[in-house]
Amino acid sequence: MKRTLPLLDQMILYVNGKYGIIPIVTLLLGLFLLLQTFSVSDIDFAEMRYLNQNTSIGKGVITTIFETNTLINEEYIYGYDYIFFSPMGNFNWTSYSIGYTYDVNDTVDIEYNVLRPDVSRIKGMSNTPGGLSSLLFTIPFFVGLLWVSFNFINGLMKYQLLKKGKFTKVKLLRKKATSLEIEDSRVYKFIFSFFDKSGKEHRIKTMTSDPSKYMYLEQLIAVYDPKNPKKSFMVNSLPSSVAYYVKKNWT
Repeated sequence: MKRTLPLLDQMILYVNGKYGIIPIVTLLLGLFLLLQTFSVSDIDFAEMRYLNQNTSIGKGVITTIFETNTLINEEYIYGYDYIFFSPMGNFNWTSYSIGYTYDVNDTVDIEYNVLRPDVSRIKGMSNTPGGLSSLLFTIPFFVGLLWVSFNFINGLMKYQLLKKGKFTKVKLLRKKATSLEIEDSRVYKFIFSFFDKSGKEHRIKTMTSDPSKYMYLEQLIAVYDPKNPKKSFMVNSLPSSVAYYVKKNWT
């Protein structure tokens, strides 16, 4: 029999059920902050790479000044186009700063990389609108992205094992309260054992803040890879709707 979860249960499995809500909210919040702050194309990655070491100071001249649409502490960010008179020729670039600090034709100090003089910025400014500190707004996005990706990959691996693995009953060996709490509920550690088709015993460790999942031992089922029984998990560790469907239709 080919095992296929309903589409809704597949999605629930991929996001890790109710525990996937926080990662998704974090990702969406991070995306909102990212879009509100600046475009990724505005980030000068060369500045981040080359202007933290092996730098020197040269001279340049402001050629154009313009007001951006970015506000920090109710002050606009201004862009300053400049010509940098480097030892290897002239280079044109743009740096950004809060407020109006220079005028056109002002001479300014230019910080540049000795080996890459084409990478430069006006001293005290940044080539990224809002400054490199504005990159802090990207943290929620990348944290959420990694979190959601982890849940998706973990869910995908579990689904593959559910489709091809072997189901078996388990025996409870140990139940122990830990020092951890989730939403004021104590987290418990369970250790179960099962026997593969060759009769060899294996163990499964799982942790949960809902010990009622493992209350009725006669209903506890594990799934394992017949070729590698170390790849195993408790069916009851799945989101409740997925576990219900699996036990009802596949075991």
